[in-house]
Amino acid sequence: MKKAFVINLVLFSVLLGLYFYLNQDVIDEPLQSISTIHPDDINIITIEKNGHAALNLIQHNAHWQIDSPFSAPANHTRIQLLLSLLSQPIYRQQTIKPEQDMTVFGFHEHSMSLILNHSRFIFGDIDPLHHYRYVRHQNKLYLLEDTVYPLLNSAATNFIDNQLLAKNTILTSLTLPLTQEGQISDQTITLNKIDGQWHSSPPRSMDKLTTLIDHWHYAQAMQVIPLSQYHNTENNINASWNTKHGKSELAIKIDSNNVMITNFNAGLVYQFPHAIYQQLLLPIE
Repeated sequence: MKKAFVINLVLFSVLLGLYFYLNQDVIDEPLQSISTIHPDDINIITIEKNGHAALNLIQHNAHWQIDSPFSAPANHTRIQLLLSLLSQPIYRQQTIKPEQDMTVFGFHEHSMSLILNHSRFIFGDIDPLHHYRYVRHQNKLYLLEDTVYPLLNSAATNFIDNQLLAKNTILTSLTLPLTQEGQISDQTITLNKIDGQWHSSPPRSMDKLTTLIDHWHYAQAMQVIPLSQYHNTENNINASWNTKHGKSELAIKIDSNNVMITNFNAGLVYQFPHAIYQQLLLPIE
């Protein structure tokens, strides 16, 4: 028991010493936001991390789009999480001295950066005692809650909007394969919106058609990947939809674990859990 106490005391002393070393010469200044930029003024976001192509996001007509390394609609929630950096509470800040060694805070040549418009924010290590993240911006060093860095460290595909149909999309027609015993059949059903009401061939009840369309409007995938990264030889067109913007051709595939929907026009593949086929497809009657 005495030995364990001594070990814990030594460890505490080491951590305490490290904390004071890392925070030596810290100047307590009035705590304010990390930048004067307002989130609504941001229209270009870039994430740079070592060993990966830069992720570029651009806002156009109030919609965020991934511009590179591939093109796809961006996830609004994740964009807002990135922009939350500008309004995060600051635990501590200090002015960086010209001769100050920033490597002790985890900053190096290939540190991860978030660029909002033309303002760069560089991310360092975690403070060992309070578990805040060191962030460098211009000539200041900040300690912030570690909420943005994990998102920066995720794959670029995690920034793709997982909504199957973009918000405010209005379908005018939908052609789908029918299912038989949980599998895709050769038979199809076509839904058309006429005078504000849905009709189908072969005919189905109005309630079933309305529910089916609602499920398509609100479907959110578990994962979305660019078509160029989807290696499947059996990806034949068997469905389509029409909106006022034109026609999109789809491939719907059901396996034991997933429902995969490929939108060839968008160049994206949406992965859903297997059970969703009962919501997005109708059976043969």
